[in-house]
Amino acid sequence: MSRFWSVSVITSILVIASACRSEQVFVQERTSLWAETRGVALSGNGSLVHAAMMDTTCEFDAATGQLTGDWDMPTDAERIVDGYGGAVLGQSSEGLHLVSTAEPERNRNWEVSGVLDAQLTDRGSTALVADDRGCAVVWRSGTETRTDVPDALCQERTGFAADRSGETAWIASGGMLWHVDGSGAVNTGNRATGVSWYDAMPGPLTSDGDELRLLDEAGAERWSTQLAGDIGSSGGVANNYIAAKTGNELTMIDALTGLLFGEPIGVPRGDLVTSGSDLVAFVTEDIVAVRHVGCGSQKEPTPPPPMNLLD
Repeated sequence: MSRFWSVSVITSILVIASACRSEQVFVQERTSLWAETRGVALSGNGSLVHAAMMDTTCEFDAATGQLTGDWDMPTDAERIVDGYGGAVLGQSSEGLHLVSTAEPERNRNWEVSGVLDAQLTDRGSTALVADDRGCAVVWRSGTETRTDVPDALCQERTGFAADRSGETAWIASGGMLWHVDGSGAVNTGNRATGVSWYDAMPGPLTSDGDELRLLDEAGAERWSTQLAGDIGSSGGVANNYIAAKTGNELTMIDALTGLLFGEPIGVPRGDLVTSGSDLVAFVTEDIVAVRHVGCGSQKEPTPPPPMNLLD
């Protein structure tokens, strides 16, 4: 089994204590899960790992790697696409589904076809779709709202992000950043191959090769900074930090100024998955490595042995 990913957004929430402004940030091992996954999300407080696998979606304790629950989506072709505010969004061939949630059953499933990427919002979900009507951004918040956009935005997309608080989305496509709302799609004139959005920031965070940029809501540049290599994944930080992953290193950046903070930190290979806590995960085809990000005096608790589901 191989992972089945959509084009990933470049950022996720990572919380680090404000004392890190004067101390070196560190990354230490928590636990590892050996399993072939199809998308991974951490719960809002980082205590749970949700991983889509063949035939099921499993929930694990982030500290111990022990199985704590599982959910079955309507079809076997399931994957995890997003986690936000304690909810986890999954996808199957029948549409989008809320898993690990207190929502009533009638609100958990959204029959929508041709989903290329999707994110949870405060109001519901936002999806980029390519269906028999063409390319569109579709919002679901009780009712469904659709904005048709040029087909090329779906065909050449490399990044997608939704404003968690409203009906606005950003698409990186063809090397450019597009803004989408109910009135249509507009090319902002900013180069971008990746994009994400966080409520704590004034606008989208974009990447283009080795350059990271913060824009305001109108698309004007606040700052840009150049890193040592192409940005694979990065994370908006609630206390004005951004974590950018280049190769096997994590670099911390001051979100207010774009200035680099401290030295790059060696981290495991794989895609960076973060949450609203100090726990992060690095995900490859067959392992989910959970790590604690902190600062100051590093403590070394003995991590539990890896949980192996490959045998």
